[in-house]
Amino acid sequence: MMLARTLVPVLFAAALPVAPAADVSVTLNAPEEVAVGETFSLEVHVQNEGDEAIIVKEPMHDYRSFDFEVQLDGGKKSLYTKYHPRAGQPSTLKGQDLEKEATLTFSHPVSALQAGAWTFTPLYHGAGGTVTGEARTVRVTPKDGAKRALAELRTGKGVVRARFWPDVAPATSLHIAELIRNGFYDGITFHRTIKGFMIQAGCPEGTGGGGPGYSIEAEFNAKPHVAGVFSMARVGDPYERMGRSPRPQFANSAGSQFFLCDATASALDRKYTAFGKVVEGLEVVHAIAAAPAVVAGEPSPSKPVDPVVIEKASLVLEAASPSHESEESDG
Repeated sequence: MMLARTLVPVLFAAALPVAPAADVSVTLNAPEEVAVGETFSLEVHVQNEGDEAIIVKEPMHDYRSFDFEVQLDGGKKSLYTKYHPRAGQPSTLKGQDLEKEATLTFSHPVSALQAGAWTFTPLYHGAGGTVTGEARTVRVTPKDGAKRALAELRTGKGVVRARFWPDVAPATSLHIAELIRNGFYDGITFHRTIKGFMIQAGCPEGTGGGGPGYSIEAEFNAKPHVAGVFSMARVGDPYERMGRSPRPQFANSAGSQFFLCDATASALDRKYTAFGKVVEGLEVVHAIAAAPAVVAGEPSPSKPVDPVVIEKASLVLEAASPSHESEESDG
């Protein structure tokens, strides 16, 4: 199934060399402790320790200059901020000389989604090799009794709140949280809805063909796609119709479009990145899915006659309650 069938395919370039660049050092500054719901910065410093200037560039296709390996409480390790720009996208870091002993500083904001030990390891690819800096651990503490931040979607049909799953999809969770924090989803519609299947949003064009301008690494996991699950939409691989797993260029094509399951969709398990689940407002998901739709290139009606708008997307603290805690291992 192609949950983002009209997204522009991503082009991939040859892998960068992995031998370390001996004349470049990488250090990471991060706070030792923050509270849930707060935003903090990962500050990377790249220093030229050689005798000559080096040219720093942003690779254009399969890699970027800076990545972080992220891990929560010793769980799954994922590459965070690694992304695949669309063909022709301008470099975000223009070519520049880094003189001897000069330092390039890069800062990346992060939303503290869940209490625990978040470990970030900086990776730098922009000087003829990959250099790994020393890891830093940020301890995220509860705030006002809350251990997590939820994704809150205020829509014309009501409010949906969902818990992230950073234990199985840490990078995707942080990525979506950052889009929410930046207001990316405000005013965007649910452009594709199928009763008994899912509702899809996240396209700024409202057509299913748009996104943030890049795509991220897949984090397929064992969480089943049941009603209320948040998962990433991506380009479908024709090979999947033959029962095969998606190839990397299709698996890693998700950007900003997500879907919410209206019912169990087992065919999507381990082929799409499930990154959270609704804890409040599942009836809103059902109401959006049940609204009238017309056929739009699908076997069943999927284009809403009157698309529901995400009026405001926010990160809110999850109130500590026995009902929420009982859903710790849901899905």
